[in-house]
Amino acid sequence: RRIEDTIDDAIGTLMAVGRYDPAVRLNLDRGMSARVAREGVSFLRLVIIGTMWGLIPIELVRVTQLDGTCTSSLVVGTVVRVLAAGSAVVAGVAFRDLATFVVGALFWAC
Repeated sequence: RRIEDTIDDAIGTLMAVGRYDPAVRLNLDRGMSARVAREGVSFLRLVIIGTMWGLIPIELVRVTQLDGTCTSSLVVGTVVRVLAAGSAVVAGVAFRDLATFVVGALFWAC
């Protein structure tokens, strides 16, 4: 009976998502909806993450340096945000469906 349940679960996932692989199974086990798993990594979201987490903080540091109000915590925060954006973009391109969860989390944290 246990094998039949596993097969039924795989068939249900295949019908809902359109494919069945370890990345889809991992994302669904983490609580991702079948719709989001079906769509995979959104490259528009990657662009938004790169802009909001990468370019805007760099511009903020540049402007505050011109004003003379740039602090070390602002620079460290900017470096962390840029690294997060770069990591999300690289993960989204390299790992595709495995990175869907991370890309979604960073997108909604913008």
